[in-house]
Amino acid sequence: MAQTEGAYYVPHGSHWPIVGSFGLLGTLGGAALWLDEVDIGKPIMAIGVALLLVMIFGWFRTVIHESVAGLYNKQVDVSFRMGMLWFIFSEIM
Repeated sequence: MAQTEGAYYVPHGSHWPIVGSFGLLGTLGGAALWLDEVDIGKPIMAIGVALLLVMIFGWFRTVIHESVAGLYNKQVDVSFRMGMLWFIFSEIM
């Protein structure tokens, strides 16, 4: 795997955050309608959950493809690891 030397890889804009936002909106809106006993609540919630799953798998697929393509160098790898470390630390605190 060839890695990019001397350049920090910054990915282009992604559509996955927007897909995730609509998924969350559908999930929470559908759950609210379902709790309010509106018939359309369950299908809207199911569509929202499906959108969230599509977003999760798609976003991870994109990151994996970027990694396999050799776009990440050592600095990007360290950034990913430190980001996860700080996230776990903040959750523990």
